[in-house]
Amino acid sequence: MKDKTEIVFPVEWHYKIIVNDRSARNQLDSVLQEHGYSERCTEGNSSKTGKFQAYRVSIIFNDKESMDNLSNAFSALSCVKFML
Repeated sequence: MKDKTEIVFPVEWHYKIIVNDRSARNQLDSVLQEHGYSERCTEGNSSKTGKFQAYRVSIIFNDKESMDNLSNAFSALSCVKFML
């Protein structure tokens, strides 16, 4: 069995968030603001049909709990299809 890679904090974490609503940027930025981050999402690539849009944001986390809280908040948005 392979050992899991341990994340050493503080860490700069790069999210790539795929959504199915082009207006989702406001929702993503609101989640960041609610969790006390001043960073904002930047628009990435969209799917060929335009159905999906990618957004990126990088956050420096000091602990796993903060990382989990933000990840869960992003995942709870109905517009979020998946995160990388």
